[in-house]
Amino acid sequence: MPRQGISYEQVAAAAQTILAEKRQPTIRAVRELLQTGSVSTIQNYLRRWREEFQPLQPVSFEIPPSLAREIQKELARVASVAREDIAQRLTQTQKECETLSDAHEKIEEKNERLQAALETLRAERDNLVGRAEERAAHIAELESNLHEAQSALTAAQVEAAHVLSSAREQNERFESLRAELDDVRKELSEERRTRNDAERRLEGLSAKHQAATERLAETQLQAQRVLRERDEAREMIERQRIDAAKKSARLKRIGLSKPRRAPDVLPGS
Repeated sequence: MPRQGISYEQVAAAAQTILAEKRQPTIRAVRELLQTGSVSTIQNYLRRWREEFQPLQPVSFEIPPSLAREIQKELARVASVAREDIAQRLTQTQKECETLSDAHEKIEEKNERLQAALETLRAERDNLVGRAEERAAHIAELESNLHEAQSALTAAQVEAAHVLSSAREQNERFESLRAELDDVRKELSEERRTRNDAERRLEGLSAKHQAATERLAETQLQAQRVLRERDEAREMIERQRIDAAKKSARLKRIGLSKPRRAPDVLPGS
C-alpha cells in the first residue's frame, strides 16, 4: 500500500508545536510527531517554513543618533543571537544532511538487494524456460502414450464391469450370510438367557442344599446330644436299681423293712 502524502500545512503546524515546546523542529522530530512522511518531503517543507516564519524585510527611515546607538547595540545583540541561531540551524542542517545520507545509504542498500533479487529472478526465469521446454517434450511423450492408455482403459472398464457383477453377487451372498448370522446371534442370545436362568436356579438350589445340610448337621448334633442324655439316664437308673436291690437285700436280712419297688425304667430303655 503506498504511503499517504503529507502537506505543507501539516509540517508547518508540527514545527510550530515543537517550537512551542522549546525544542528544535528537526526532520526527525516532525516525522515522529506526524508518524508519516518521507525525509526529503519534510526537509523541503521545513526549509519553506523557516523562510516564511522569519521573513527579512528591509526598512529605511531616519532615527535620532541616541536611538541609533541603542539600535546598533540591539542589532549587535540580535546579530549575536542570529549568529547563534544560524549556528544552531547549521548544526541542525548538518544533522538533517546526515539523516538524508543515512536514508540514501539505505536506499542504495535496498537497490543492491533489489538488483540481486532481479538477478535471481532472471536466473529462475531461465531455469523455468528450460523446465518448460522439458515439460513440453514430456507432454508430447504423454500424448503419444495417451492412446495406449485409452485402449487399456477400455479393457479395464470391461474388466471392471465383470468385477462389479461379481461384487454384486458377493454382496448378495454377504447379505444372506449376515441374515443367517443374525439368526445365530438371536439363538445364541436365547441360549445365554436360558443358561443364565439355569445358573440362577442352580444357585438357588445350592443355597437350599447348603441350608438343608446345615439343618441336618444341627439335627445330628441334637440327636447325638439326646442319645448321650438317654445313655446317661439309663446308667443312672441302673445304678439306682442296683442300689435299691442292695438296700432291699440288706433289709430282708435284718428284717427291718419290706423290699422297695425298683424305679420304673424310662420308655425305650
